[in-house]
Amino acid sequence: LAVTPRERARSLEQRGRTARNDYRGDLSWLSFREAADVRLSELPEDELAIARACAQAVENPMRWPGSMATAPKEEDVRRYIDVGLERAPDGSVERIALLTSVAFTPFAFASRRGSTQQEVDECLQAGLEAAEAALALGRPDLASAALDGAGSALVTIGDYGRNATLIDRRLALLERFDDPWESGDVHDMAAWNSVMIGNYGRAKEYSDHSLELIRTGIEGLAIHGLSWGAMAELQLGHWSRVV
Repeated sequence: LAVTPRERARSLEQRGRTARNDYRGDLSWLSFREAADVRLSELPEDELAIARACAQAVENPMRWPGSMATAPKEEDVRRYIDVGLERAPDGSVERIALLTSVAFTPFAFASRRGSTQQEVDECLQAGLEAAEAALALGRPDLASAALDGAGSALVTIGDYGRNATLIDRRLALLERFDDPWESGDVHDMAAWNSVMIGNYGRAKEYSDHSLELIRTGIEGLAIHGLSWGAMAELQLGHWSRVV
């Protein structure tokens, strides 16, 4: 039904948001990517909207690759990060989101092409920088996402001990936002990290939050959390609970 380029871009962006909430990452990526292309070619004067579409486009392949059946090429994703960063002002929500995605680079691509300690360190710093900027804007939800990006760089090298500090920072932010998706991820990552450092009781406590996610329809994150809960129960020898 869209007639103008602006209407088409907005429609594609809404489809992208809906698909992300339904854990259909492929459709979300394609929708936001097309929206960004429409804005670049037909609405180049609105640079902030371009940056916003780019930030939304790369979120699925960078932060939520488990929601995608087909992983896009790194160079394709990187193009939209670069286009967005060229247009996002310092301190803006859009720049924070893009820096957060940069932090997820090892998490998204290291399993396919390897990584270096330098890349891990740089991505860790990008996430920490984005978190500080988000807190300065009064956006604890974005700060939590940025800290997740910073922690994901540590996860790729198995440094769960250092990541525990970032997990604790995210847990401390929980009461300051009400986004069930972000809150669900905080609990999921807390469960994951607790399993990996051998704190199985704590992991089980965090994974129990996934039952609430099922009731609210966020099934993708619920499956993630419940899988770590099952791993914790396995290590504790609670066989019937694993089932």
